[in-house]
Amino acid sequence: LTSGWDRRIVLWNLQGGKMVDYLRPPAAVQGKAAKDIVTDMAYSRELKLFAYSSADKKAYIRKFSKQGNEMLLVAELSGHKSEVTTIAWNKFTMAWVTASADYSVAVWVSASADYSVAVWVSASADYSVAVWVSTQWQCG
Repeated sequence: LTSGWDRRIVLWNLQGGKMVDYLRPPAAVQGKAAKDIVTDMAYSRELKLFAYSSADKKAYIRKFSKQGNEMLLVAELSGHKSEVTTIAWNKFTMAWVTASADYSVAVWVSASADYSVAVWVSASADYSVAVWVSTQWQCG
């Protein structure tokens, strides 16, 4: 899978170097994956899902499929106040992790199809860092 400035997600055959398919309706509106550029991508082999971050302040999780019209949206992760620059899958905690240009990192967990933030880390220009835990949403 690749993506970028054009906001298209393309599936490639790496052996032949040819495009296999791309994200298309009904999975995507006008073939676009997000409202702004795609900044990063990650894959969960365990869940057979892929995710990508975007400059539209969100990250998206989709079902992986070799058919572009079957790459259905599973979840939209929102809460960052600026461009989401990075997304990663942590197989040990079974969580998605996002980082943003707003100097925050979020760890997203799911009990079902609904994702929520379990840990939120923020930093500021004064070099301070705060860690927020969702059980109490207190800085610790």
